Amino acid sequence: MKYVLECKKIAKRYPKLRLSEIDFCLEPGYILGVIGENGAGKSSLMRLILGGWQQDSLETKRIRRRQELTATADDELIEAAEGKIVVAGSDIRYHSEEAKQKLAFVMTDCPFSMFMSPLDHAKIYGTSYDTWNQQVFLVKCKEYGVDVKKPLGKLSKGQCILFQLAFALAHEAALYIMDEPTGNLDVEVREIFLNVMQEIVEQGDKSIVYVTNRMEDLEQLGDYILWLHHGRQIAFERKDVLLEQYLVVSGRESRFHEIKKLYPRFFLAERSFPDSREALIFAKDNRFSLPHRYPTLEELFYYHKLHIEKYHESFIEHFDERV
Repeated sequence: MKYVLECKKIAKRYPKLRLSEIDFCLEPGYILGVIGENGAGKSSLMRLILGGWQQDSLETKRIRRRQELTATADDELIEAAEGKIVVAGSDIRYHSEEAKQKLAFVMTDCPFSMFMSPLDHAKIYGTSYDTWNQQVFLVKCKEYGVDVKKPLGKLSKGQCILFQLAFALAHEAALYIMDEPTGNLDVEVREIFLNVMQEIVEQGDKSIVYVTNRMEDLEQLGDYILWLHHGRQIAFERKDVLLEQYLVVSGRESRFHEIKKLYPRFFLAERSFPDSREALIFAKDNRFSLPHRYPTLEELFYYHKLHIEKYHESFIEHFDERV
């Protein structure tokens, strides 16, 4: 199986964040949703995938000093410390130009110059891609209502996002990085964006990494979920498999407390309503007589936050151990 993205044993230190234990592979034809609290490391990981891999991490430098490695250091040891990122067969560290040819991106904070027009960007940066198609770019801009002659600074937030989308579609990428692009878009622009995402993966040979706080988008489109917490990967799983590991149970106060007393370790987090209670439990223990259902992704994220606030640890990564 040829993966469109391989992240193996990623470790990278930033001034306020350390990425570690990031390890997953993504096949072609899927949308990977990346979730986590603010500051979990989502955007930092995206920067690494997009090529911010050129300098050694502090961890690698410490290993070099500790092992007294020379300039001809063992690559396997360095990779064990830093890991590697491979995009459609090209290692981002050793073959960065090849990898970047296979990457496209749309970012919530537009990385292009606000003083230049979409047409100027296409003429200057489009030619850096071997498969650049100027006609596709112009057609997509017209379809999305993007004025190609106005500076980006005079376009709306939605038009800047759609310009990036048109730019991304104008060359043959294998992997699309979407870093919270729909956060502040109106309904019409958001629908355009989500429909295009679906069309991209339907081709079967391309995949999308979609960073978002909008769980409803992932309920609709997501195939896999990568869950980050404090810079660590706590889950990489198919969305349906992840959700089916848990149940939301509900009932009246008296019955709820009776069952919770019998099986306290299976209750992960709970909340109260005027005449009832609701809780997230492990699905493998289905002996409860309370009404139950599988959680939505948004509910799982919500209860996970409640659990961490109370117990200061994640329950996602300890599922197999707890049951």
